[in-house]
Amino acid sequence: MEKDKGVQRGFNNGYLIHKFKPELAKSMMTILTDREDEYAIGMIKGMQQHQKEQIKTQQKTVKFHKSPVSKTPNKSKDKDRDKDFEKG
Repeated sequence: MEKDKGVQRGFNNGYLIHKFKPELAKSMMTILTDREDEYAIGMIKGMQQHQKEQIKTQQKTVKFHKSPVSKTPNKSKDKDRDKDFEKG
């Protein structure tokens, strides 16, 4: 149980460090890869998790911006426009 707490604390801290200080996280990752304690393993996993989420978000953003926009007019709006013109 104590082992899990060390991994969890490391994971959470690693995730936050990567989120707010990505350059520091890069430096820490190279240092921590040689360590085998639970906290260091958790930190690396937390940093990697945030990195994966960041990539997914970027891919979704790119995909959203590349999606085609419909250029066909909305027919229901055109019909309403004609009615307003006739009333006036």
